[in-house]
Amino acid sequence: MFIFQKYNKNKRQYISPKMYDKRKGKSNKLLNITIIILFSILILAIYFYLTSSGNEHTLKPVGVGGNDNDDKDSTSRALILHENYFELPPVHKNEEYSLYFAKGGYGSENLFILVHGKERAENSKHWRGSYETLNSLGTFYSLDMVLHGKAVPGENDKQLRHISDEEYSDHLIYFTNYISDEHRIIDYVDRNKNVILIGRDWGAKIIFDSLKSLQDIVKGIVLVTPKIKQSDLENVPERIFDIPLLLVWGKDDVINQFNNRMPILNNFRKVTVLFFENTVPLGVSASLTNKPAAMNPEEFNKSVLDFCENLDLT
Repeated sequence: MFIFQKYNKNKRQYISPKMYDKRKGKSNKLLNITIIILFSILILAIYFYLTSSGNEHTLKPVGVGGNDNDDKDSTSRALILHENYFELPPVHKNEEYSLYFAKGGYGSENLFILVHGKERAENSKHWRGSYETLNSLGTFYSLDMVLHGKAVPGENDKQLRHISDEEYSDHLIYFTNYISDEHRIIDYVDRNKNVILIGRDWGAKIIFDSLKSLQDIVKGIVLVTPKIKQSDLENVPERIFDIPLLLVWGKDDVINQFNNRMPILNNFRKVTVLFFENTVPLGVSASLTNKPAAMNPEEFNKSVLDFCENLDLT
């Protein structure tokens, strides 16, 4: 009887039909496995590509004082929020301190740097309600100061030593000088001098303390319920009091009393005010009266826009 056999050139032997089919089956199986592995690698590559930009988030634009769907309105531009860390120079050996920041906006002409309050739970997110407005005005950096939020060390990390307000002020000065240099308007200008500092409560105090070093590049300041006493205003260069100020306060503030505004009003010479009769509605925690900007973002943002327009930012 004639039996069909296939010749194997490599081993110089004939292979029976059964053996041939078996080997062919193994080859097909190996090919299928290879295809599955390659497809899985492709899926993983796509996944990591999409998630590798975890430090970049696109938020739905919300217009301020206009039609949200009007593409001609600068505030309708999509907000791209970048997150990163800024390493601070060590004060003590083996210390690693870094600020965390959320950055957004367009262009380098106007720089906004925002500082939150002192409570450990306070962080850059306090200013989220103003991101869209600042997005239309320039570039903004919303900070997590050391021992807050995502900074290093952060909110949930153990505090190894006391950090003074003076040291916090040094952190802000170092960051602001660096960012100002990074955002030079033109190459032959040393630093960007259209810097606007925005701070609340303790953060406003840190901003004020930093003005001795930053007065040459700061175009204006926005202080929300600042914890600044008369003694803080003494022995301060007179030029600081000529820096335009937007002062924001709630008349019903139960934490930092409204009367505490007077030393600031008596010393600064170019002051615009935004005072709220009722910071929060009835039934809301009284502690939130110390956060008038966050509780009333529309009014606050409009005042910031008007304030910046009057600064004649270039």
